[in-house]
Parts: sequence; structure tokens; C-alpha cells
Amino acid sequence: MLMKSRRLVLLNVCAAIAMLVGGAAMSSASNTPQASANAPTQAQLYDLCARAEGTDDANPVLQTLRVKMELTQQGVALDIIKMVQAELIAKSVKPALGPVKIFVEDYDSKTCAAAGDNFLQLSFALDAKQVAEINSSTTRGEFVIPALQALLPVAPPKILTNANDKSNGANLRIFFATNRNATGSKKTEDAFGKSLANLSYGEVQVQVKRQPKMKNLETTSIAKFESVTDLDNFAVANNYSMLTHDEWMKEVKARANKFNKAGVLLFVHGYGNDFVGAAAVAGQFTYDIAFNGASVMFSWPSQNKLLEYNKDRQMAISSADAMAKVLDDLTALQAEGPVYVVAHSMGNRVLLDGLKQFLKKSRAEQTRSIAEVVLAAPDVPQDGFKAKWGGDLTDNGIYPTLYASSRDIAMSASESVNTEPGARLGHGGDKLFQMRYLVSIDASNVVPEMFLKSHSYFRSNNTVVSDLYGLLRERKKVDKRPNLKKLGEVYSSWTLQAGS
Repeated sequence: MLMKSRRLVLLNVCAAIAMLVGGAAMSSASNTPQASANAPTQAQLYDLCARAEGTDDANPVLQTLRVKMELTQQGVALDIIKMVQAELIAKSVKPALGPVKIFVEDYDSKTCAAAGDNFLQLSFALDAKQVAEINSSTTRGEFVIPALQALLPVAPPKILTNANDKSNGANLRIFFATNRNATGSKKTEDAFGKSLANLSYGEVQVQVKRQPKMKNLETTSIAKFESVTDLDNFAVANNYSMLTHDEWMKEVKARANKFNKAGVLLFVHGYGNDFVGAAAVAGQFTYDIAFNGASVMFSWPSQNKLLEYNKDRQMAISSADAMAKVLDDLTALQAEGPVYVVAHSMGNRVLLDGLKQFLKKSRAEQTRSIAEVVLAAPDVPQDGFKAKWGGDLTDNGIYPTLYASSRDIAMSASESVNTEPGARLGHGGDKLFQMRYLVSIDASNVVPEMFLKSHSYFRSNNTVVSDLYGLLRERKKVDKRPNLKKLGEVYSSWTLQAGS
């Protein structure tokens, strides 16, 4: 039932946006305020990126918009102008999106890439009396500014297409840290090898090919029961930028602080991945959960060969120091984070060993900045997790979420060839691992048995990605997310059901 209601929300929002594109007025012309004698004659033009987040749980709106605003006013304090802009935008989009919080930044193509080539055009005029009331209201710490409540746009809002934008899609900025050896090649596909090296840092662009329904309206990314974006639609740029450690920290922090301190999403890839393939997956996951902070990939020296499993395993174990350093860096960026960590497959070995080292030296405030740790299809032994890693995590207030499946062919293959005996942590069904303070989610009912998709379900399965959206973006507790059914009473164990 919840799935159906969210579909209706999506349809209603799309219909409302279509109405705006068509130029429909949000109010009658008779309600538009007339310029008064007190109104200033100089208009200031602003090019903004606005992030809209729904405040009604029944209407989970998430949208990035480029906004071109003409604001005629005199005397609004500079330190509150963005608050004023945010409330004006919220008021303008409410008929289409419902009640939303708006976070505003100056337009930057890297920050506002998800908005695509569309923008919202607004025009407002504030007279001297309204300006005085605004300044008075905000000094009392009020988020809602009474002076703006009756104000309507001078011109009806329209979403326009920028004719000068000839891009084929949106670009996502993926920061990377890697302990792969740098080859010196200027081409991304050849830039990093398969050997261990000191950490290096940089960024690379991942382009999302233009879709029939481009996700500049990101409410589609909430409706994961509708679709996820296929990995084939993501292309990693042929060039990349290397950064010094200090430059990288500065850039990541700046991006993490955007949109009300959105934070950092750290992705650790698994076995059989090269640098470019891992970057594409990081872009896909970032896009599909519509993450609006700094997206960071840690790439370790996987050999990218099917028959190099044991070599990959050794490389994963040898990457613990580098992983711990990256965790230390990212948790030190801002006192309260948040840092969200998602590791896949053998990447969980990298993450868990790195976390163990990190926790030995980290300060309490750094540990608190880790908001979520997701163990997706982890290729590590269940007995080893309990004995070696689990207690360290939960004793330090880190309570991971495990996604496992009995249909994961890779887990069965690992169990048959691995030198570490026993069931893998990523094996679900009657082998689902349960432990105090660990949230265990069995995805067996929704994961197909096709070889590749049976292991990549954290990013390719609609229901799983929808649940990850609820965890990472909506920050909902497990008992508040749809499609989950409780298993037993002793531990926090759940089974994912296909939505209806």
C-alpha cells in the first residue's frame, strides 16, 4: 500500500511540475503584489542551487533545482539573504512539491549537477516595510519569516530549458582515495595499476547519460520500486584530476558542508573491480540514492580477474592501513559528520580491518561522526566477524546494517574455495548471521538468482536500493522503513519483501 501511495506522490509531483513548465500561474494575477512607493528600483540577480527536502513523511520529496532569482530589495542583511531566498523558493514550489525545506547555495555546476539543464525562474520585490520585518524576524531566530508569507512571485514561476546547455546528461563529482600504484597515464582507464602503493587522492567525473526522464526531479530516485538506473548509463570521464592530500581534504569538506552539512558517502568496492568500474558503481549508487554531499570512493588494488580471488584477498588484507587513514581523514572533517560508509563484497574485509585500526586511535567525536555502516553482501567469515570485528564496532557505538542473501551465488562460491571455513557473512536465509546491536536484513526474497545481479543487489535491486535510501537519506530506523518484516524477537533481524 505504501508503494502505491508513493507512486501516486511521484505522479502528482510530475504532473505539478509539468503544469509549471507550461507556465501555469500559481495564483491569480489579482493576488500579485503591486510595486509600492517604498519598493526599490534596483533588482539583484542571483544564480542559485536549491535543494528541496520534503517535510511530510507521506510526500518524500527530494529535488535539486537551479534557480535564477530576481530579487528587488534594499537592506536585507547579507548574513540572512540565503534564508530569505530559501523561504521564497519554498513558497514558490509548494503547490508542486508540497511542504519542503529548502537549502540554498550559489550555483556551481559541480554542486548542482543533478539539476540537469533546467532551471526555475523567479522574481520578487520587497518593500522597505517588509525588509524591516524580515530583519526583525530573523534576529529572533525564527526560520519562518512572517513578512514573506503573503508574498507571491511578481511573475509566475516557470521551469525553463537552458538552450545553451548542450550536455548529454548530468555529471557527478566522485572524489577518490586509492592505494593502487599510479602509472602516470593521463587516461583514467590506465591511471592506476594493481599493485600496492602509498595513498593518492583526486577526483573524477562520472556522467549520467541523458534518460527519457532525466532525474533532475529526484523524487524518482525515492521510488526505487519503480526502477534503478542501469550501470550502462554511467560513463567515467577519460581524464581525472590528482589532488594533494590538503587540496583533497579542502574540496571534500567544502562539498560535505553544502546543503545543511550533507556529509560524506564513502564507498568501498569489492573483488574483481578495476578503478574505472568501481568509479562507475560509486556514481550509480550516488545518483540513485540522490546523495547531495561529498561522494568518495576508496579503491584498493583488486586484480580485476575472475581467477585472482586469493590475490585480491591478500590485497584487501594489506589495505587496512590505507583504509584506516581514509576513515581518520573523513571523520575529522566536521565534528558531527555525518559519514556514511557502504562496503561491498570483499571490500568489507578492507573496511572491517581498517575500522579496527581506526578505532584504536580515533577520538570519540570522530567515531560519533560515523552515521551508518552498511555491510553489503560481505565476503568475510561469520565466525571471524563475531570474534575479530563485531565487538570492536558495537563497543564503540557503531551498529552496522548487514544485507545478505541465500541466493548470492558469489557467497556460495566463496565458501567452497576459501581458506577460511564456514558460512560467509553475506549468506542469508537459514544462514543469516545475527548478533546483538547488528541490524541483519535478509534480501533472499527479492534477489534474483542471475549470477551478476545475485551479488550486486545492493545497487541493482529496486527494493534493496529503496531500503538503503530510507536508511542513508531519510535516516529512518529499521522498524520505520517499508517492506521489512521482523524475524524473531531476540535480535534485530528482518526480511525484505517485494513492495506492493
